[in-house]
Amino acid sequence: MTATHHLATALALTSACLAAACVKPYEPLADDDGPGCIDDLGECPPDGGQDEAGDATGEETGGSDSTGGDGSPDPLGSGDCVGNFNPNVLGYRHQCEGSVDFSLEFDIPFILGSKNCIDMQDKIPDNQLCTESHGFGTEPYEQANVVSCCGPWDGDPEHEEPYIRFCEADLADQLCHTLVARLEHHLDWNHFAGFEVEAQNIINAISANLPGCTAKFLANDSDPSPARLDSFFKLGNDAAKWPSFVDFTIDVEIGEITGFSSPEDPQEWLTCTGLQGNDGEIFPKPEGLVSGTPYATLLASPTQASLAGPLILGTPVSAEANFHSVATGCSDPWCSRATFVVDVTAGEGAIDVLDLYAESNVTLRNQLGSYELAEVRIELDDVALGHFDEQTTLVIGAGEASFWIVGRDAHDPTSIQRFLAASATDIVATRRIGSTAWYLEPFVIEYVHFDGDVWTVGIPASTWQ
Repeated sequence: MTATHHLATALALTSACLAAACVKPYEPLADDDGPGCIDDLGECPPDGGQDEAGDATGEETGGSDSTGGDGSPDPLGSGDCVGNFNPNVLGYRHQCEGSVDFSLEFDIPFILGSKNCIDMQDKIPDNQLCTESHGFGTEPYEQANVVSCCGPWDGDPEHEEPYIRFCEADLADQLCHTLVARLEHHLDWNHFAGFEVEAQNIINAISANLPGCTAKFLANDSDPSPARLDSFFKLGNDAAKWPSFVDFTIDVEIGEITGFSSPEDPQEWLTCTGLQGNDGEIFPKPEGLVSGTPYATLLASPTQASLAGPLILGTPVSAEANFHSVATGCSDPWCSRATFVVDVTAGEGAIDVLDLYAESNVTLRNQLGSYELAEVRIELDDVALGHFDEQTTLVIGAGEASFWIVGRDAHDPTSIQRFLAASATDIVATRRIGSTAWYLEPFVIEYVHFDGDVWTVGIPASTWQ
């Protein structure tokens, strides 16, 4: 249910850019549902989700006036839920519990035979393309994979059904977001060798209309129970854009909602105006194979990353981001963290986790204006393998680590975006002798947009303990 934009649109600094230079490079498929509301997930405001002042109402703020009679949002009651973004109502995040098994299927005629996702998967080093299984509900509430946005539950079993039904809807939505992220990962790692352009076109088509993907999952659900999703999303064949991929389908074998919860203290509840607040929290990629002794660490002291972007209307874009650290009093789950893995005997190692969370909103700017981003973070996409130099220094070569850069327009909770970037320099980590502390040397990650624009993020030296 996220509004997907051209990157330049998301970073637009002037109305001229929005009107002329920032047109989306693709459009939704003609037979897909429109990018607006989804049937049975609540009504949308007639003005397309803007409040009277013309700004989208913020989401997940942890508190809001909600008297309903003075232009503020109407609070949802017990048993009332909302899915489509609607700034005129106010609910609370309920974390959904359950599990899901899903698979990807497609045919490439005359090359690999029928039902050949498995055949292609066999050519991928980690053999992770076609099937996945996930449990959800045990992750931190603030990073919930599946949610419902409803009024406080009063414990009455007669009011339980809507909470479960909207959990099922968000499960479908999260499957669509996860599908796009997985395809981008495999494309970035050259797992679609020979079919890169067609794979990119598939990614473009799905990400251009994620609500349409969600709607198809819900419409194709063969199980009438709101607690079970037994469904599929099938992308229409396109002889011009992806002629080699036939019957591209993601099947949900078992999707089950077993319950929902929220923190005992109402002060910890996150407010919401739809199911968009967790769109950045896709299902985690299955873990890669890595052996050795793990060192789980937190960022010890403040560090500031710098972003350098391309020219927009003649002037370069820049930004800075300070990351949560132990020294700045970070609290779970927003402490920047890293896990280093050491196998001294084999002379190998890896970074298994590297997540950096911005302390506050990040402002992109150039000489023409500024653009404010919220919920900004940088997350390692997959295990980054390297080798040890003299048994104390782990070196991961340039291009051997990929990162998700995540954020949204500070004034639009429906605008969460994820961009896959790669390390442009070596990542060098040194373990302090006689200590569990690690030192990371400065490194650079780079995102190259489809139009050739290059965005770089410089990560300074940092200490982890």
